[in-house]
Amino acid sequence: MDSILQNTKQIKVFQIFDSHRLKAMRESSRPLKLHLDEAKRLTGFDHGVELVEDELQLIDIREIHPPGKDLHYKDENGKPQVIVNGFQTRQIIIDEDQVENISNDIKDRYWQGEQLAPVYFILPKIMQYSHPDDPNIMVKYGIIEGNHRTESARRAEQDNMIGWIVDFDLPSIRKIANLVFNTPRNTQVKLSCEDYGEQIITEITEEKTAFGKQYKVASADEKENLVKSEINSCTKNRAMRGNIEHYIQSKNLYTPAVKAYKQKDAHNYVENTDLYIRTPDALWDYESKTNKDIVVILCEDKGAEPDRQIIKISKIERDHPDKKLFFAVNVASKVAANQKSGASKFRQDLIELGNLISESNFSNVNYDVRYIPKSQDDLLLAKKTNNPFLHA
Repeated sequence: MDSILQNTKQIKVFQIFDSHRLKAMRESSRPLKLHLDEAKRLTGFDHGVELVEDELQLIDIREIHPPGKDLHYKDENGKPQVIVNGFQTRQIIIDEDQVENISNDIKDRYWQGEQLAPVYFILPKIMQYSHPDDPNIMVKYGIIEGNHRTESARRAEQDNMIGWIVDFDLPSIRKIANLVFNTPRNTQVKLSCEDYGEQIITEITEEKTAFGKQYKVASADEKENLVKSEINSCTKNRAMRGNIEHYIQSKNLYTPAVKAYKQKDAHNYVENTDLYIRTPDALWDYESKTNKDIVVILCEDKGAEPDRQIIKISKIERDHPDKKLFFAVNVASKVAANQKSGASKFRQDLIELGNLISESNFSNVNYDVRYIPKSQDDLLLAKKTNNPFLHA
């Protein structure tokens, strides 16, 4: 019985990452050099990533620092240092569902060998360390692409991984990860404004990259323009650019000409004055703590906002004639000179809309209201009457 138990313990998990799969993946996997060249062409970012080996390599998984695990080391002066979460560059460290799915695929002996293989880099000598379970094994690789796949292989008890080995300027790891590997074409989980924001914030605080060094010596006025330029290099999406800027400004690293305010920030500003009380169920947003007849509507100056607010003015004038209303406008422009003029234009828009309404005599307007048929009965009626719109 003991011998049976002993033999059971010695049964090894099937290993899918071996020399045979290595040979197959060298022939079928997306070439990393092609990926690097394409990333440089699409982003204009001179990433400086160099292949240490021209072909995919079979790597002892114990030599790879585990994804999301803190890396402890001593710097050149012998002072203890820690890289929190290792070299994870995303705000989401590990998606457990994704790891479980990939791990189950590995156990079922399935692997998508045609896609870009995981990418590893050689840790600086001072960061390399002996494996805790085997002092003869040196942990010498970090992960820049393939955290989930590497962690899945580890949990599936694989001895090895197949991946590329590269070298690059380590302080640029976040930017390289975001602009070269975690692109919309190459990842299932899109980058967030926090991912991009932390990339820029890290470069500013560490002062080791070209951008970080340039920011350090820049004047107060230049800092904002440098940050905006760096944001623009990250994404072409205007909404995302605004969100990144808002996130970075929330860390108070520099003083912008105009703060990037979302409506939540505008509400916080009003509430922090301690002069007004929020009135969520009223036509207005706030009323004065000392005089309830003074009311405030918080709004923006973009889109159809004046059209919506003129209706509120009409209702307040009709139902609450004693109220003294003012609009607190969160001007959308990020140009200092446009703040007052933006609010002035909003007021003028309200005046013109008010004049339009007061000059209109709705009793003389000839109009009808009809609706689009969508139910079976209405569709039959529309067909029967040969009328595509039905009278309300």
